[in-house]
Amino acid sequence: MYLLVKAAGKYWRQDYTHADKRKTLAIGTYPEVSLPKVQRQQQREAIQRWKPWNRSTAPQSREGKASASRNAFTDGKLVKLREMIKVINQALRQQRDNLAKSGLV
Repeated sequence: MYLLVKAAGKYWRQDYTHADKRKTLAIGTYPEVSLPKVQRQQQREAIQRWKPWNRSTAPQSREGKASASRNAFTDGKLVKLREMIKVINQALRQQRDNLAKSGLV
């Protein structure tokens, strides 16, 4: 990013390459556009060129896919774990109620 100074005024510019061609992005005039605003716009433009939303975050290799498939909570294991927790909590509540009835608590 740079400030282009001409007789007509000062202009914020950003050079970049796209498809192996050099391009210049005109951001605004100085002092109407402040440096932080220019930096935010520069970051926004960089993110739009980068397009991270088009990239997959899923595993690409066979090894990566195999590792992801061995996740501990696949194949209904999470559901089974939650059911087991419910049974344990129910047993603990029953014991607490029995102790409360007997007067020990």
